[in-house]
Amino acid sequence: MSKVRNAGALSALDYRSEQFLAVPVALFILAIIYLISPVDLIPDVPVIGHIDDFFITATATLNLLQKWLQNHSVFLASILGFFKWLVIFAGIAAGSLIGIVIMGIAKIFMG
Repeated sequence: MSKVRNAGALSALDYRSEQFLAVPVALFILAIIYLISPVDLIPDVPVIGHIDDFFITATATLNLLQKWLQNHSVFLASILGFFKWLVIFAGIAAGSLIGIVIMGIAKIFMG
């Protein structure tokens, strides 16, 4: 009886892990679409315009890898989680810095 119960629990766990990967895969696909799309948060000016593309794609990729490795290697998943949050915070800092620079330039030219 316990073997049957464990087998049922295992199949439910496998189903949940496949369903659990559906969201990170969808986010990764959306990030790739955003990467190739001409519509951006920051216009594609050389170097500056590609910053948002990099941070969004890198975050989605790290998130997908972290969720995929979570059942295989907790250590690697935790390292990827750390780097994911590092990329998120660096992206927020870079976006804020770009915003401050743009507002400063606009203030200089508008008087």
